[in-house]
This record gives sequence, structure tokens and C-alpha cells, in this order.
Amino acid sequence: MMIRMKKKKVYPRITVLCIIMVLIMTVYSASAFSMQIANQSKYTTTEDSLITRTLRVSAARGEILDRYGRPLAYNTEGYNIVFDAAYLSKNNINATVKALIAILTQAGEEWIDLLPMDTKAPYDFLPESESARDTLISKISLNHYATAQNCWDAMIERYKLQDYDDATARKIMGVRYSMEYRDYSILNPYTFAEDVSMGTVTVIQENSQALQGVDIEVVAMREYATGITNTHIVGYTGPIYAEEWAALSAKGYSYNDKTGKSGIELSLDDELHGEDGVKTITQDAQGNVISEEITQQPVNGKTITLTIDKDLQEIAYKSLENKIAQLHNTNPGRYANAGAVVVIDNNTGAVLAAVSYPGYTLDTYKDDYESLLQMEGSPLFNRCFYGTYEPGSAMKPAMALIALQSGNLGTAELLECTGKYTFYEDYQPKCLGEHGHIDVARALTVSCNTFFYELGRRCGIQTMNDYCKKFGLGIATGIEIGESKGILAGIEYRNSIGQSWGPGDTIQAAIGQSDNGFTPVQIAAYTSTIANKGTLYSTHLVESICNYEQDRILEQKGSQVLKVSGIDDYYYDIVQMGMRGVSTEGTVSSVFKKYPIQVCSKTGTAQVYYKGEKFTNGIFISFAPYEHPEISVVVAIEKGGYGAYCASVARDIYEAYFAYRGQKNTVQSTDKLL
Repeated sequence: MMIRMKKKKVYPRITVLCIIMVLIMTVYSASAFSMQIANQSKYTTTEDSLITRTLRVSAARGEILDRYGRPLAYNTEGYNIVFDAAYLSKNNINATVKALIAILTQAGEEWIDLLPMDTKAPYDFLPESESARDTLISKISLNHYATAQNCWDAMIERYKLQDYDDATARKIMGVRYSMEYRDYSILNPYTFAEDVSMGTVTVIQENSQALQGVDIEVVAMREYATGITNTHIVGYTGPIYAEEWAALSAKGYSYNDKTGKSGIELSLDDELHGEDGVKTITQDAQGNVISEEITQQPVNGKTITLTIDKDLQEIAYKSLENKIAQLHNTNPGRYANAGAVVVIDNNTGAVLAAVSYPGYTLDTYKDDYESLLQMEGSPLFNRCFYGTYEPGSAMKPAMALIALQSGNLGTAELLECTGKYTFYEDYQPKCLGEHGHIDVARALTVSCNTFFYELGRRCGIQTMNDYCKKFGLGIATGIEIGESKGILAGIEYRNSIGQSWGPGDTIQAAIGQSDNGFTPVQIAAYTSTIANKGTLYSTHLVESICNYEQDRILEQKGSQVLKVSGIDDYYYDIVQMGMRGVSTEGTVSSVFKKYPIQVCSKTGTAQVYYKGEKFTNGIFISFAPYEHPEISVVVAIEKGGYGAYCASVARDIYEAYFAYRGQKNTVQSTDKLL
């Protein structure tokens, strides 16, 4: 018997399966809609949401060395406290600043505060800060007539300082304003404090969790080995001033950079500064830093080697200082209080030494600035390149050469000195002696005024000045750190001040008086031109420029001829012989007569007026050795009495130079960073 099986129904199962599939598709569709449409920004891929920014990596400043590689300005490792906006929460800035101030106060260290208001109540504007006050008012968007109280109230609100007492608010306010002043942002970290101690660094690192966004940056700190003798030449660095920012920012400087303020630091700032590198940081959409990478290495500044001999500088300064102290017991030099010394290589124009007395040291410069401004002798003033002095009889060698070359004096011609110049009836100046009939070499040795009055009258002021410029008098010498051109007495200068010129002025100009006023470096260049028989070199302080590591010379500074006098060598021989006589039988024979190195020289004594009282400045020019002159030495002492008093300073310099010339020191690099 065949049994027929009953067929089982499957429709309910298919229905259930379809329903499940529909539900799954609905869930996926809703999820996709949420991710792609409703919450697109939340679920965008990580790669698309990353933000890339770039930060500066500071380059080390180039170093400054003396001619033998000894450091004058160099870098050491230091520590700055820096705010990084990528990590420092805006809501936590005040608390962070307060904590840091407490740490630095405990350590006795300072932080940067650029707010031009008193740090103690009453909180008024600082005096002598008008431009800074105007900047503050502009920064916080007040009217130009706003008072200190108006500014205070505005900053309390601006920086949310209502919950702090006034003393604490002022401290935090100073930092917050400084941050704003220096354009603090994620692209421009802010330096809160510079050159802090390792103890402070340790405390900050121990509290790093509470000080998010506060970094310790290892930086190159500028140090100086200039002492009191090289400060005028090397100069110093400082923060960028508001009035400098436009020009320097165009060159790629950061507001936190240091820039040269004087001397070589200023004049060669572009070479010393270097080129900053670039750090690239990557953040997610919430601002978290994902990665950091140096994408462009910084290029450190160039190293500058000067022509200056550090040892010779110190000897020249000490000798000048001792001589001025000694003159206080000598009439008429007892009022001497300042002076200058310049030493030049006769064959290149390189300045081997240039000291201005009194000087100052950078160690106490900031603290002593106000007293230095008021101090007798004006230590901040660089007399070598900006002080002007009447040369007095030191002008006579030039007059002798001019008269000989122009045909106004014969080589064997004798002129008579009776103790008074009598060519003019209404003006008859006296000589210091009665020298009788003498030739030009003898006139130089005995420094006969009458002889040179006559030469001045014969040559005339125009001929005199045409030649004087070829000796470097009254023109810029080319020195890199700036200088005064001085004054060349004559019709041109008198016209510029609305006065006339007469015959008496011409004969006074011939002996270095009248309106003549030259810098010690000009007088040294003139002396050097006599020593090398007619070539005026551009004076210079820079020997070479090389890369930071000092293994590749980028630029070698050689001698550069400014002018050639066009005077015959034979006439130079006559004048040099007369100058040699000054050292052997003239006014400085007591210093140089028995000296083993033959020195040619000429003294100058010029009458000057200080505050209505008459004094005499002392000038001394010289070069050595006589046969083959290597260097020229010029000494000027204000109110020094006589030029002869300066001779012993020059002798000290010659002794040092000829004892140690050519002996270079082997100096290890002072840099501790690279």
C-alpha cells in the first residue's frame, strides 16, 4: 500500500527571513545616514581632519673673535621658559602664569614684563615711556587720552583678573600684555623668562603636569669676553624694539629674536643672525598634537673674525688709564679724564687696537645705565670713531708734504724764525721759540710754528684741503661700525655755519688749529699714509667672515685703497727724517731716544674750551720701525696738557706689539651647543 506524504509549507519561514533582512538593511542605512550626512564632521576620516602647522626653530647667533681666534662674543647653553599655544589652554593661562611667577620669585629670578606701568601701587604710567604708553593704549583699543586707571580697568576685564588682588593682578597683567605685544599664538611661542637657572628648570619639570604648555627651551645665550676694553667695538644685543619691527620682520626675524644694538653686533647683524629653521606639527581636529618634525634645519649665523688683537687692546687701555691717573698730579694735565688710542697696520688699514677711555662693561651695563649717562668722561661715548680733536702740531707733517709737492717750498730752502710771524701787520702770532734759519726737516723736529704759518700762507687753504683729503682728514675712513667725518677747516665749512674765512684762519689751520677736528681713527689713517708713503687704506675692523663651524671662509676682508696722495717718495723721506728727529732730540726724546726700535713721531697740543674754561688736549702720532714702518699708533688725551705726555702710552704699545707679533694662540671653540 502506497502512503502519500503531505507536503510541508515553507511560506512563513521566507517571510520571517525577509523581515529580518529588511530590518538589517534599515539599521545599516540609518547608520550610514548618520555617519555620512547627519554627523559627517564627527566621522570624517582621521587623515582629512588633521591640521598641519609650522613653527620657527631658532638659529644660533654667529660668534665674534679677535684676530687670533680668541672669543669676544660667543654662545653658551642656556634655558628659556616658553609658552606653547598648542598645549597651553586659554582658560588656564592666568593660573599658569601665577604659578610660574611664584617659582621664579622664590628663586630670585626675573621674567619678561613689557607693560609700561609701575609694578607697585599706585599703578601709573612709567615716566620716559611715552611711545610705549601709546602702544599700550592702542593695543587695548582705548582712546589716545586714556589714563593709567583707564588702562588698568580695561586690562582687568580683558585678561579676566577680577578675582586676583591688585599686586597679583599687576604681575599677571604684565605677562599677558607682553604676550599680546609679542603676538603670542600657535605659530609664535612666547618666551616668558630667559636664561633661568637649572634649579628653576628642575622645579618646572617636576610640576609639568600642572604646567601644561610650558616648555623649557635650550637656547644659545650670548656671552661677552670684552671686559671694559672691547665693548665699544663688539657692542651688544637686545630685544627688537617696536620701531625696528617692520624692517626686521621683513627679513624673517621673530619678535622673540635678539638683534644687535651697537658695534659689530649691530653693523653685521644680518651675517650674525643666521636663518631660522622650521618645525612642522600635526594636530587632530580637537587640537591634540599627533606628531612633530624638524622639516627645515636652522642655519646658524656666521662667525666674524676681527682685526683687533685682544691683548693689545688691554695693554693700550691699561696704559692710557695709568697715564691719565698720573697726569692728575701734573700741571697742566691734572684735569685729564678721557682719551683714546688707535693702532693701525700701515700696509692694510687694519685696526689692531682701538680703545676709548673711560669704558664700561656689559656685566653691569643695564643696572648702571643711568649713572653711566651722567658720569664724567661719558663712558658710553666711543671716542675712537666719534670723538673729534684739533690735531695741533700733528698737522705739520701734512703741511710739509703739501708745500714740497705743490712747489711752495724747496727741499733745501731755509726760512727764518724770530719767535714771531710778521708777514701780516695786524696779526702776528708767536712761535714757541726763536729757531733762526731752518729747513723743513728741522722745523718738524723743533715744531716751529713760524715756519708752518708761512707754508700755510704760501699754499692757501684750497690746496691744503685738497691734499688733506688724500691723507684721510675730513672724510670717512670706512670703519664698519660708524664714525664722524670730522671737520676740515676752510671756506666750505665756514660757509656752512654762516661765517667768513680770512688769512689768519689759513695760517692757524696750517698748524692744526682753527676749525680742524678729526677723529683718532682719521688721524691714525693720516699717520699711516705718511708711514707707507702715500697710500690711504680704508680702515677696517673685520678680518674675515666664515661659517659658524669656522671650517670655511666665506669672505676674506683685504686691504682697500681709498686714495693715493700723489706725493713723491723723496718728500716723504724728508718728512720722516724730521719726525724721527722728534723722537731722538725733540719733545719725546726722553721716551724714545734710547729705545731699540726706531720710532718716528710728532706731538700736538691744542687749546680747547670746556664749559667756558680753557684747557689743552694732547695728541701724539707715531709709526715704527723707521726704515720699514709696520704700525702707526695715535694717542689722544683730553685736557692732557701736552702731546708729549702721550708718548709713554705709545711706547707701551710698541713694546707689546714687537714682543709678541705673529704669535697666534690656539683657541678651542667656545660654543657648547653644536
